[in-house]
Amino acid sequence: MGPTRAEKKDGSAYARQLLRPGEYRYAIPSWWYAQWLSYVGMADAAGELSPSWPGDGTPTTGKPPRLDTLPLVVNGDPNHLVADLIEDVDVSFVAKGLHDLLVQTYGITGSPVPRPVYLRPGSEEPVIELKPRLAQLWLADGDGSPATKPSSPIATMMLTCTWTFEQARVKMLERLGDALKGDRTSDARISARLKRLELCRVSYIPMVEVLDDGGNQSGSGSGSGSGDASNNNDDGDGDGDSGAAGA
Repeated sequence: MGPTRAEKKDGSAYARQLLRPGEYRYAIPSWWYAQWLSYVGMADAAGELSPSWPGDGTPTTGKPPRLDTLPLVVNGDPNHLVADLIEDVDVSFVAKGLHDLLVQTYGITGSPVPRPVYLRPGSEEPVIELKPRLAQLWLADGDGSPATKPSSPIATMMLTCTWTFEQARVKMLERLGDALKGDRTSDARISARLKRLELCRVSYIPMVEVLDDGGNQSGSGSGSGSGDASNNNDDGDGDGDSGAAGA
């Protein structure tokens, strides 16, 4: 049994999509991507990669196994790529449509690993933001002091380098709304406060901690194999600034 019709038609089209500012690209192992490209008849595209094959390094053919992102990230955290990954050797970035198709067809071990695409300052070149800053959103009391419950962030989100402060603020409020829908806290008192969340007026102050790794990195996503896709091994505690993002 060969590749599905969707893989040969839609998957091939997705694989040829150029980077577009504002979209997200998803990290998958380069060897897996090369094997899939060959499997669906895109040997030329597979030849543009220089994958590091697992095991004894011998290229494998045929239907790919289940997709696995765990070797690409630190401790299973999709926000932190393993250090010293090389683009199109260790990791490749695919369009969301292709990623969704691959997950639906083959399944996935680990979490999706998205990275935003933006225009490089001073040029018209779209690039992948490999090390976006993270914002941890915490619940705080009305006086601004951290709430004792919950004892972990309500939500964690990526901050792309192209957002203004106001854009980041709106995105944070939207992310808090998503956390509410997911009912991520079992504390009844906190749940009641969360239910009063509005986009432009909140009944509590969300505290924001930005985790800064000391610099932003980007990759071309062009398949050149020369991009350094490393990320720091941040343990998630963060030493960044804290502030209130309430309306």
